[in-house]
Amino acid sequence: MTLRQLLEQGHLTCSCENYGGFEKVVYLGEDLPSDDEQITTQPGDIMLYDNDKLVMFHASNTWSYTRIGTIAYDDLETLKSALSGSEDSRF
Repeated sequence: MTLRQLLEQGHLTCSCENYGGFEKVVYLGEDLPSDDEQITTQPGDIMLYDNDKLVMFHASNTWSYTRIGTIAYDDLETLKSALSGSEDSRF
């Protein structure tokens, strides 16, 4: 199943948590196809990790990910605040 197909099924609620002080990890509960490459992320990047996790970055990290997209933001502090908040966030 692709991310698009997963989202087309309707409302999707996922649990997520902060990790490493630079990202918010969203657990999808479903394996998605990947095309991993060694990437140095930038704030706002959205990546697929380990086939079943979306990762949203508010700082940089280098690892093997599949690029999904980017969050558009005007202010890095606002992005950091949104993505580094409560451990039990829901999206």
